Amino acid sequence: MPYPGEKSNPLGLKGFLDDLELDHYKELLDELEELYKEVKKARRMPLDQADEVGESYPLLTLTVDGGEGLAFEELPLLSFGLVRVAAVGVNGFRLPPISHLLPGYAVLKDPRKYLEDLLARYGESEASYALNTFFQATGISLEDLGEHYAKDLKAFVGIFRDLLEWAYLVWTVENVLSNYREFLFVKDGRLAQTGVKDEFRTKLREYFKEKNLLLVGVSKRSRLLAEGLTSLVMAKLFAEVRGTFLLQVPEALMEKAYRYERQWDADFQGAFVMGTRYVARLFENTFSPREGIAILDLPPHLNEQDAIRVAKSLKCHRSVLYKGSLGPIVEAHGKASVAKPLATSMEDEVLSRLRKSFGEEFARKIAEWLRLAEREVGRG
Repeated sequence: MPYPGEKSNPLGLKGFLDDLELDHYKELLDELEELYKEVKKARRMPLDQADEVGESYPLLTLTVDGGEGLAFEELPLLSFGLVRVAAVGVNGFRLPPISHLLPGYAVLKDPRKYLEDLLARYGESEASYALNTFFQATGISLEDLGEHYAKDLKAFVGIFRDLLEWAYLVWTVENVLSNYREFLFVKDGRLAQTGVKDEFRTKLREYFKEKNLLLVGVSKRSRLLAEGLTSLVMAKLFAEVRGTFLLQVPEALMEKAYRYERQWDADFQGAFVMGTRYVARLFENTFSPREGIAILDLPPHLNEQDAIRVAKSLKCHRSVLYKGSLGPIVEAHGKASVAKPLATSMEDEVLSRLRKSFGEEFARKIAEWLRLAEREVGRG
């Protein structure tokens, strides 16, 4: 930052230009043109034509929140994780949300035992009921979760919220919707799962295939469209090609957008993704070009005709009121959201109950420890 009154030296440009090399610009241009050839060769499936694919599916969206919902985050042994999952369908269809409180002291004492005890409360807890249904229907075991969830409370809450979201989906298929094949299940975000063993993802993919489940992960943002050469290639495609369409992203673009194959290739050993990546232009004329674009992940068992119907279904529910997001996803996220004020209210309620149960002196000592923790976090 210049000092007050200081001006830039206009005679210092040569010192920078002496080291300037331009050859890499030619390499970049060649690479851009090669990538664009790949994306132009890829089959584009039109979405604005009537054809034999038929009508769109009704949507049932699933969303979860709570990954950052920690009360008393500064003192893990006093912390509580707040997780909630919800589903919203079209035409007023709703499923009751499931909320679950994760006590930090019990989780940190023995993460595995906490899960075992929760599963044993089959008839007492909605989360337990959904999780038991999930493990029984998919064949997934606690061993398949791996060990990352035991790292700390934040890691546990993150894995647990993902697990509860998958459990909510499986519980809906197994116990709620006898006609589940008539619904398109829309997951907010990528079809992916990190922090677990390969067996978890493999068994979950096998379950999707066995049920012939119509499932799609919808992402608002993607490195493919936001960073590097691939974003320029896709921007050129959207500028030159007219109409709405669905495109399976060519392998060359996925390799360029993602450094490691496990980040994008569902068939790669150790991959944490469980779907094939598509880009759909659902609307052509929007305030911002990105508002008409959706990033989709579809499980491998769905074919091209399924992919087209999925894209057409999403097109029916895309809304410019939400900057191009799906209306049902926005609504479902609102039902599941665990905002920071909720965690703060939880802290106030816990301190109030401690005061009533154990007296003012006890609550005062706890509050002192919390203030010390907040001070140390602030210094860090």
